[in-house]
Amino acid sequence: MDWKIDKIYEKPEKCNNLRLTKYTPIIPFEPIVIHKNWWDCQTTNYQELLFNTFPNLIVENFMLPHVTFIETDNYWKFLKLYKEQFRFEKYAHIFECVDILLLSEKDLEILLELCVEMQSLEIKRNVKQYDCDKFSDEFINQITKILEKYDGVFVKTNIKSGKHYSKIFPSYTIIDVLTNLVFSKEVLQSLLCDGPNYLVFREWNNNISSTNEFRIFIKNKQVQAASQQFMNKPILLDDPLIVINAATVIWQQIKNTIDYNDCVLDIYVKDESNYGLIEINSGNSWSTAGSALFDWDELHNMSDKCFRYLIEKND
Repeated sequence: MDWKIDKIYEKPEKCNNLRLTKYTPIIPFEPIVIHKNWWDCQTTNYQELLFNTFPNLIVENFMLPHVTFIETDNYWKFLKLYKEQFRFEKYAHIFECVDILLLSEKDLEILLELCVEMQSLEIKRNVKQYDCDKFSDEFINQITKILEKYDGVFVKTNIKSGKHYSKIFPSYTIIDVLTNLVFSKEVLQSLLCDGPNYLVFREWNNNISSTNEFRIFIKNKQVQAASQQFMNKPILLDDPLIVINAATVIWQQIKNTIDYNDCVLDIYVKDESNYGLIEINSGNSWSTAGSALFDWDELHNMSDKCFRYLIEKND
């Protein structure tokens, strides 16, 4: 199927939204009812997990959206199970040059306290050596060994990175690692989630920038759409097919090694031979990921493949 190349001059009014509360594929009472179309998009393993968690669940079609949002214990349990599929450790095996460090309860507590302290200060201060000294020797030793393996690392939790709250930079020391984490509200929120809680270390990649990061939408095991990731400025793109080809190759390489039918890939594309996967997010209609230059309703109803990006008005 041919791709539609959608060059636009300004960000659409409806874009980068979440359908988490607008679209709910369940009626979360007893027995819980799951919308059949959504159910059919899920993997066998996930379906079995849901049956084991909700033994009385019913699968059937009903009018959508059923309601904008129903807050029940079942709803939050269901959402938690869905989101946990996309924690980094679930698909870390597809990457090279990645290390994952499980946080002990004590080190998690110390890291949380440091996040709260740093984010509550009226006058921002730098991370100091005495902050590092609060952590266990095992925590420090494990990170030190990881840092010795690479010439700089990118660090995040298994759920979020700190890139939306401050400029991230390669970590060469323990102080660098903590600095890249503790000032981010998203990192703090991710550390508050039910465990297990991990720190993820990846070799620093200078090829990734805001001008070459793209969001790829996968539906029913097929590449459906693509968009530039950062939406506030136009990007220079000589040949959109380079992005489309990179996305297609990346998905073909990983689709049989991960247990997702519907997801959102974040990739970088520097040129036709220099590209790669950054992370995998939840996808399809019920998503905790943003829809970039698209609207989720638009993606849900899309029949033709589309790549959308911003260009200067004089192009």
